[in-house]
Amino acid sequence: MKKNFDILKKQTRFYIFMILLVATICGLILKGAYTVQYNKTLHNMQNEPKYTSQLHIYEYQVEEEIMKEKGVMFLDVTKNIAYILITLGGLLTVISGIFCIKTLINGSKSKEYYIDTSNTSKSVECPYCHSTNVTKIGTVNRAVSVGMFGLASSKIGKTHKCNDCGSTW
Repeated sequence: MKKNFDILKKQTRFYIFMILLVATICGLILKGAYTVQYNKTLHNMQNEPKYTSQLHIYEYQVEEEIMKEKGVMFLDVTKNIAYILITLGGLLTVISGIFCIKTLINGSKSKEYYIDTSNTSKSVECPYCHSTNVTKIGTVNRAVSVGMFGLASSKIGKTHKCNDCGSTW
């Protein structure tokens, strides 16, 4: 059995890229929620007599009103975490995307690293009749047996079966 680690490297880079892209999109959604709330609050403040005498409504005044309406947590989550997700997520997404593209472009030129695992383990031998005609009990086979017989199943805790003498261990 051979394992190709070059394919694993490509898949891992792609998954990292996708996770970072989702984080960036979440940041953009949070930033959008903050912007909508900010504009809504600003519009409401412009119609209040308290602020109509001012020439300009400053950002800190709008944020104070948002904190009164929605609470400090809303402002912290939507504004600060959105900025972090957008900047870090965006930057890392670009870097990860460059590595993905680089891997795809150089994929045909790169060496493929295979590890041959077919002869690394000694063949399994039956402890009762010492036969090497042994099969591994699969997870599905074991699950079906346990499902049918419950705790009385003979395959609980067993991993191999001898094809000559029929014993399981």
